[in-house]
Parts: sequence; structure tokens; C-alpha cells
Amino acid sequence: MRLSYLKTHRTPEDARAVLSLLDEIRDTLWQVYGKEITEHYQQLYTKKPHTENADLSEHQLALFAPEQDDITPF
Repeated sequence: MRLSYLKTHRTPEDARAVLSLLDEIRDTLWQVYGKEITEHYQQLYTKKPHTENADLSEHQLALFAPEQDDITPF
């Protein structure tokens, strides 16, 4: 197994730039693959009809959807 270490000391400007890039990547992936991702999770959970996770509610699906202006404070 290969390990890689990320620099954990950044300026606030650098940290915000990284978060902006990650937000842009997430949003683009949802635009391109959002339907397939949602369908995958629906299939994943509907294959087990006798468990409490049988169906994904709208609330649960929303956990996988991007939020607008979702900023993680540090």
C-alpha cells in the first residue's frame, strides 16, 4: 500500500481555493453523473427489501446532492 501525505498547514486563501476546486468538481460530477449515482443508490438499497434501508427517502437522497454555497468552516 502506498501512502501519500497532504500538507495540512495552508493559508486561508489556499484552503479556500482548494475548497472551491472541490466544490466545482463535485458540482460537475453531479451534473454529468447525478442521475446514475442516484439510480445506483436506489438499486443498492432496494436489493435488500427486509432491512430498514429498503428504500431511500428524498431526505436520504438529498444527502448525496450538492448544496449551493456549501462552505465548510475551519
